[in-house]
Amino acid sequence: KVDSCIVGHSERRTIFNENDKLIEKKLNNCLDKIGSAILCIGEKLDEKEEKKTFEVIKKQLSILPDQIRGKNLDIAYEPVWAIGTGETASIDHINEIHEQVKSKLKDLELNIPVLYGGSVNPSNSKDILESEFVDGVLVGGASTKIDQLEGILNSI
Repeated sequence: KVDSCIVGHSERRTIFNENDKLIEKKLNNCLDKIGSAILCIGEKLDEKEEKKTFEVIKKQLSILPDQIRGKNLDIAYEPVWAIGTGETASIDHINEIHEQVKSKLKDLELNIPVLYGGSVNPSNSKDILESEFVDGVLVGGASTKIDQLEGILNSI
C-alpha cells in the first residue's frame, strides 16, 4: 500500500529531465489515486544567481490542480543547489522563499504546509524548524544515517 509520493524531486527534474507537464500528470495521478503527495519545488544555482528563484518557483507552483481541497498535499522547497552538496540555504533565504510561497498559496486560497529540504542535518535542523515560515523538513541523505536522523529528531 502506498500512503504518499514525492513528486518533482530535483533529481527527477535534472537527471530524468522531468518537466512541469509530466510532474503535473504525476501529481494529479497521486492525488487522485492515493490522495496524498509532496510536491518538490526549487531553483538551480544559475537561476539563483540570476535572481530568478521566485520566477522558477511560481512556474512550478502553477501546476497545482484546481480540485485540491480534500487532498493531502505538502510543498517542499528544495533548492537544487543545496541537494546532496552539504550546502544549506541561509535562514534568511529560507524565510524569504517560504514567505513568498505561502503568500502565493494564500492568493490561491490554499492552506498547504511548506517544508524545507536541502542538506538538512543535525547542526542546522533546529534553526530551520524554528523559522516562523517553515512547517517541517524533508530529510534526504541524513535519513539514511541513524546518528544523523537521531540528531535531527533530537533537535525538535
